[in-house]
Amino acid sequence: RNASRVRSALRVPGPTDGHIIPVLIGESGATMRAGAELRERGILVGAVRPPTVPMGTSRLRITISAAHSDDDIDQLLGALADVLPRS
Repeated sequence: RNASRVRSALRVPGPTDGHIIPVLIGESGATMRAGAELRERGILVGAVRPPTVPMGTSRLRITISAAHSDDDIDQLLGALADVLPRS
């Protein structure tokens, strides 16, 4: 339920039942900045860039579990709205 809520809010394509949610940003610097800003807000997500993924496909790797509360999900979605590059 939590992962579905986040996927829906972020309009992430792909399987809807997985608890790991990739948020494609593309550019390495923007991805690392977003990851650092989230960490400063107390939200830990992976920031993945080359050589782990191909050039131009840097992404945040968000892991959601049943242990996350509705407030946790609200905090995550609000923070992502603030830190994700606009496109």
